[in-house]
Amino acid sequence: MSSDFEFKRNNNVSSNSSYEQVNGETYHSLPSLTSSSTRTDFSDISFEENGNSTSKRKDAMESVLDNQDTLPLPTFYQTSRQSKKNVFNPDFFTNAPTKGDTAEIKTDGGIRAKIAQEIQKEELLNKEKDKNEGYQFGTFKGVIIRSILNIIGVIYFLRLGWIVGYSGVWITSAIIVISKTVTTITTLSLSAIATNGTIGSGGAYYLISRNLGPNFGGAIGIVFSIANAVSVTMYVFGIIETLIEILPWHFSDSVYVETIVYSWVVITIFLIVVISGLDWVVKIEGLLLLILALSILTWFIGTFTSDEYGYSKKTFTDNMGPEYTSSITLFSQFSIFFPAVTGIMAGANISGDLKDAQKSIPSGTLQSIAYTSVIYMVTAWVLGATVPRDGDHGLKNDYLVQGRQNLHESFTLIGVFSATASSALAVFIGAPKVFQAVCNDKIFPSKINYFGKGSGQKNEPIRAYILTYVIAMLCVLFGDLNAIAPIITNFYLISYGMVNYACFSMSISSSIGWRPSFKYYSKWTALVGTILCVVAMFFIDYIASLITFFILGAIFKYLSLRDLDVNWGPAHDSQQYLTALKGVQKLSKLKVHTKTYRPQFLLLSQMDRLEEKQSTVKFISNDLKHGNGMFVVGQVIIGDKFDQEKNESTEKIKYKNNKLLEGISCFTQSAISNTYYEGVYDFLSLTGLGNLKPNVINLNFLEEWNSSRIVDSDEFVDIINLGIQKKFGVTIFRNMEKMDFSQKHLGTIDVYWLSDDGGLTLLLGYLLTRHKQWKNSNLRVFSHNIGSENQNVLEQNNTQNAVKEMLKGFRIEAEPKILEGLLEEPSQKRTEKWKSLNIKVGRYKARTKKFIKLSEVILENSRNADFVIISLTAPRNLDKLVYLSWLDILSKDLGPMVFVRGNGQTVLTFQA
Repeated sequence: MSSDFEFKRNNNVSSNSSYEQVNGETYHSLPSLTSSSTRTDFSDISFEENGNSTSKRKDAMESVLDNQDTLPLPTFYQTSRQSKKNVFNPDFFTNAPTKGDTAEIKTDGGIRAKIAQEIQKEELLNKEKDKNEGYQFGTFKGVIIRSILNIIGVIYFLRLGWIVGYSGVWITSAIIVISKTVTTITTLSLSAIATNGTIGSGGAYYLISRNLGPNFGGAIGIVFSIANAVSVTMYVFGIIETLIEILPWHFSDSVYVETIVYSWVVITIFLIVVISGLDWVVKIEGLLLLILALSILTWFIGTFTSDEYGYSKKTFTDNMGPEYTSSITLFSQFSIFFPAVTGIMAGANISGDLKDAQKSIPSGTLQSIAYTSVIYMVTAWVLGATVPRDGDHGLKNDYLVQGRQNLHESFTLIGVFSATASSALAVFIGAPKVFQAVCNDKIFPSKINYFGKGSGQKNEPIRAYILTYVIAMLCVLFGDLNAIAPIITNFYLISYGMVNYACFSMSISSSIGWRPSFKYYSKWTALVGTILCVVAMFFIDYIASLITFFILGAIFKYLSLRDLDVNWGPAHDSQQYLTALKGVQKLSKLKVHTKTYRPQFLLLSQMDRLEEKQSTVKFISNDLKHGNGMFVVGQVIIGDKFDQEKNESTEKIKYKNNKLLEGISCFTQSAISNTYYEGVYDFLSLTGLGNLKPNVINLNFLEEWNSSRIVDSDEFVDIINLGIQKKFGVTIFRNMEKMDFSQKHLGTIDVYWLSDDGGLTLLLGYLLTRHKQWKNSNLRVFSHNIGSENQNVLEQNNTQNAVKEMLKGFRIEAEPKILEGLLEEPSQKRTEKWKSLNIKVGRYKARTKKFIKLSEVILENSRNADFVIISLTAPRNLDKLVYLSWLDILSKDLGPMVFVRGNGQTVLTFQA
């Protein structure tokens, strides 16, 4: 007798299935890769071509070996000395040699000859470039002179005696030692970074940005440029203070007005000088160094010949200890003195104009620190031994006391002018050079990058010079050297702190790319230097320090939001790798506990069909992944691994899929396989490391299962069985195109927990409620009657209360519901709906009726639900087409939904 549920499907092809026992349960076994026409026997792969049995793989290997060479390939990447960027030369192996190229080169031919030709060409090219690009200064001219002139400046001549007067010899010595310690440690860190590769223009900015990334580098670059620009004003004030004091006449009764006018005139003269070119500045600096040395020497001789300020044991004893006031303290004096030693960056700031920056910066900077340390210390002790504190011309009251000790006061005045002029010129050049490098990297908007454009053969930053000029002119309005010094101190300290931190970060990152040739540094001294800089900032002026950090934080955040498309191999990349590697290794040794379980998703798709799953991808990454688990999108490329044409055609699809996945928090992987099933098998076997691997596979329902090739339907069910067999949770999404991602969901999330799969079905429903778009949704949990299906009302209430207590034990807020009417006959309308699928059910008649009725009950309860989750029945021992018809009837008329089956692992617990 024919059953109402027996229909014949057109072109139905039976499939051979085999089963095996695993842990007492029957699972669909893995289809053989060699026994089915839909699988591939890997032993049959051949490399025959045109009747020849020559292996393509072997040919490919030999062709690669033919192009190998034991010599290094120094010109495989062409190095531009101007940009300091490595540019790949695609024509390296194809450029035909020109006549005469190898006239003076003896090689063994082939690739070596080409290498030699390229080296010769590059050397000639670089020699020609050197004539037109950069100044190529040596260590003495480029670093030592500039650093000494920038360190022995206005503070030395006009404030050192005043500091000794209030702080005393011992405390002043301590201030000098601490300041020099900070700058020496910073120089050691600077030297390590500077010798870890070719250095481009930008000094501190370049070193920080290339080691800490564009966010840190951009923030420090702006702040350091401002600090140098403001320093111009500080040094000019040194000139003007001296000038006003020695001029016999004054055009105004206001010192403030005279200071502003004279300062503006001097700054304008400096602008004209720096615009004339850096080579002229360096020549002037050489002359200024001779004048400075003469001034110091004549002062020192004068201390032995002076009648008024001779050496006195009593004076030295009286000047040993401090005599601070309420307004003049140790930290206020430190803040005024520290800018005197910040000239260590004078050479590094013009790194792009040094012939050998890797050699000149460490050597020149350390030498200048050593020389100036001796000069400052000796001068402080001599002043303390020769000049009393008090009196009209005492240390406290006379800024020009060194001039009164000199063989002639004019020597000191000339020294003041030369020192301040040289320092002002150094920072006037340093600020634009650093800012030009920031602009050239294009990490800020184009309006700011306008100032980075260079002019002339030497790429002079004329626009940045003018910008520095404007900043210095505005700062003149402060009118007080002491008011500006603490501001500069903060900016310099944070810049030096970042240099030290960059060295420390690179050292602890264990990056194999961190190989500085300068060995006299330590990661711990770099860390101490970082801490000293930050502590000093807050001791000097904690309010200014907070403002400085706020400015840096704001710039850093802004650059982070810009999502800069640059990668300079910063230290935190290596640190993140190490942290992740150690974490994965540690995680691999841990046993997964119920309380620490989190779903980790693997979405499977054929590469050319990923676009169909875009809504599913977005839902998993944005809504369902709120459990902070990993998400991998696995794309299967169906084809021959060794088909070059096929591999090239997939690149276009890869590019398109990468665009689809932009903004999605996920990992992507692809695998080339002869069938979709084989690709999935590879993913389930190999994806992940240790415990950091997917545990839930995500599929989209096969909409064309009843009209496509039978192999597609079989393969889809085989994949479900494969996931269950390999102990993965399995989810099958459907109707996701109906999902509205633009608004908050205020309806219901309906969970049909029909079988105990460890709790994954319920857990996914709970995870949705944790998302901000779903937190106002009502979670409803539907379950069938426990025990007999014919329970009375009281027994059903007891069952509902039991489910409620269970949910309470799981700490999940949800409304328990009991499914009713499952034993009733399905309606005629619903039965006809299923009949339209045209499937022959055979021995599955009774179960099919149950699924038809279940679909009817689910539709009645969840027709308007925002999302539906239904326990997935495992397809073991089932006809594949009948099984797919059950899934179809259960889900077709619903909104967005997912079938879920856990892997049997318990993911919910009552225990704390």
